[in-house]
Amino acid sequence: MRRLESPAAQFFLDNLGWMVISLGLALVIWVVATLNVNPIEEQELPSAIPITFLEPTNEDYALYYSATLRREARVSVRAPRRVLNESIDAEDIEVIADLRKLESGTHVVRLEGRFKENTSAQIISISPSNITVEIFPRRTITMEVRIDTTGTLSSNYILEEVSCVPEEVTLSGPDIAINRVGWATVQLPIQNISGRYNSSYEVQLYSNSGASLSTRDSNNITISPPQLDCTVAITTIEEGETLLVDPVIVGNPPPEYIRGDFNAIPSEVLVIGDPERIAELGGVVQTQEINIEGRTSTFSREVQLVLPEGLEAIPAVTTVTINIMPRIVTRQIEEVPIQPINISPNLIASSLVPQTITVTFEGPAAIINDLEKEDLRITVDLQGRGAGTYTELPITVELLREIERNQVTITAQPQTVNIVISAPPSPTPAVTSNGIFGG
Repeated sequence: MRRLESPAAQFFLDNLGWMVISLGLALVIWVVATLNVNPIEEQELPSAIPITFLEPTNEDYALYYSATLRREARVSVRAPRRVLNESIDAEDIEVIADLRKLESGTHVVRLEGRFKENTSAQIISISPSNITVEIFPRRTITMEVRIDTTGTLSSNYILEEVSCVPEEVTLSGPDIAINRVGWATVQLPIQNISGRYNSSYEVQLYSNSGASLSTRDSNNITISPPQLDCTVAITTIEEGETLLVDPVIVGNPPPEYIRGDFNAIPSEVLVIGDPERIAELGGVVQTQEINIEGRTSTFSREVQLVLPEGLEAIPAVTTVTINIMPRIVTRQIEEVPIQPINISPNLIASSLVPQTITVTFEGPAAIINDLEKEDLRITVDLQGRGAGTYTELPITVELLREIERNQVTITAQPQTVNIVISAPPSPTPAVTSNGIFGG
């Protein structure tokens, strides 16, 4: 039976192929026109992007922000021209170094980039693509804060009181930075000030040598709290004489430590009483005895001033801070053997000159005096070296005590070795009873 179709339907069927072709052609023309007006382009952003470091999840470890650590990266993106020109800048992108699963050691970490919000743009490259980071064991310590004053008082004023709360701070960070801290201090200005005032002051860190801790190490350490609330009271002298405070220190720290400098705040007090008896003091007022026997770290103590009967000191107490520091010593360990490592399985080190070296240590006496030859590993790396003679190959000195590695300076003499690598000698054939060599 023949199917009847309307003329319109027949026309549609007869021209369907042409209509599909026309629609496809129109789509191609639209895409080409769009790309000509708003083409896809690639571009490096003009501003570098700060790297966000995701610190290790294990709180026993911490990232060390060294001077060589890369803090920024360059990013290139691909997007339509209009998006690049109008919508994309450095603030829209995060560059991340994910350290969350890392433990102690040196690691190469791949940088990851992402847009903070959805966009049609794509990140196509990050430069550098990888960075090297150092992870160290985290160390946390509690340290008393030393109070120092800056400036001088006028002749008719005296420092009656100075105090800060809390008296201690907690320091936390990579052990390589914490180990360099000698003491913590706040510095209070007293010049051109009278009466009583309260203010907050930042805690500052100093090395064992007495110098300010380097900016690099300071930036790696978290101080809690970072500021102390301090009170200073300065009064007018009405009568009496101003004398210097002379702290009386007795005892000694352990042999591995030394007593450094000390200070008293206030360092001068007003003494009131009979002028003749004041003159007998010789210009100084001594404190009660401060015993440092067995002390191994800097500490502060509030002590009474000792005066003859009939004399009065204003104030009657002073705070004395005494610096206790590790004794730095030098020690040599001789004839430490050198170990060839990573040599090919079918080769041997047939000659090694010298076979031993002398290692010199410098550091805290408590550590240095306890070191033995067994705590050292001296190696020469033969990775990838074939048979032959090699001169002046560098040696590596490794201190096996992990916790002490960053507190000790190690030097080796000599620092290179000469070595001959060869095949092992062939075994000598056995001789049988009839004089014939056996296999």
